[in-house]
This record gives sequence, structure tokens and C-alpha cells, in this order.
Amino acid sequence: MYSMRGKKLMLMLMTTMMKSSSLLCQWDLVCDKNYLVETSQSVFSVGVMVGIFVFTTLADRIGRKPVLLCCEFTMIVLGVAIAFSRNYVTFVVLRFLQGAMREAGDKE
Repeated sequence: MYSMRGKKLMLMLMTTMMKSSSLLCQWDLVCDKNYLVETSQSVFSVGVMVGIFVFTTLADRIGRKPVLLCCEFTMIVLGVAIAFSRNYVTFVVLRFLQGAMREAGDKE
């Protein structure tokens, strides 16, 4: 197994190999903050669960087509906003909203 010194050396090597334009380096998601990478995926999944309740109820009240079109357009806007997000909190909030909007497009 790796010793503690070996693990630190491996993390330093990984950090050095990543370019400074990488989100992992920009938002400092290496070493002790690497759990935040998995957290963003969990927040997306929670957004999907919230979207199930919100947008299925909304589709029953005002119709499937308007809800679908609104959510698809919002997904495009959110995708662009995520690409230009400057910090982790903004990224996670936008991913939550994207997860919620995604669910409206999956209904038949």
C-alpha cells in the first residue's frame, strides 16, 4: 500500500499535471475538498426528485406542452450559465435547477 508520503506525492503530482484552467484547480477541489465533486452530483439528483413533484403537478394543471417547452428552454439557459459559473456554490445551485428542469423533459 501507499505510505502517507506517497499519497501526498501522488496528490501533488496530480495537481501539477492538471492545468490551471481546470475547475478542480480553480475551485480547489483536490485533497481535503474532493468530496465536493460527489456532492454536486447528489445535489443534481435531489433536483431531479424535486422536479418530479413540481413539474408533474404543474403539467397536470396547465398542460404538458407548455411545461415541456419552458423547461427545455430553461435547460439551455442553465447549461450556458453552468459553463460560465465562477464559484462552486453557483455551480451547485444551477445544477440543482438543471436537475429539476430535466425531469419535465423525461415524461411521456
